[in-house]
Amino acid sequence: MTRLQVLRMVELPLSLSVIMAGLRTALIITIGVATIGTFIGAGGLGDIIIRGTNVSDGTTIILAGAIPTALMAIIADAVMGWFEKRLAPSTRLKKNPANQV
Repeated sequence: MTRLQVLRMVELPLSLSVIMAGLRTALIITIGVATIGTFIGAGGLGDIIIRGTNVSDGTTIILAGAIPTALMAIIADAVMGWFEKRLAPSTRLKKNPANQV
């Protein structure tokens, strides 16, 4: 096999789970940091959380910003997990019974 064939048929399929884990982690961290971005004037759901901390009994206001942020992170992780399963070489083999040993 040529170098490109080795890369495409062996190395990338074997490293796919590690690559996807890194992308999933980066996506979840980005969602969390975007929420904290309100401290530099970026706005977003972090504004709602900060308003809740400035009020004497702002638990519901804090949750109004924190719950959508957490749901967004959970949904993003689930979608990336679905993509990882769809791209995994082991699931591609299971779809075609002729490839099973």
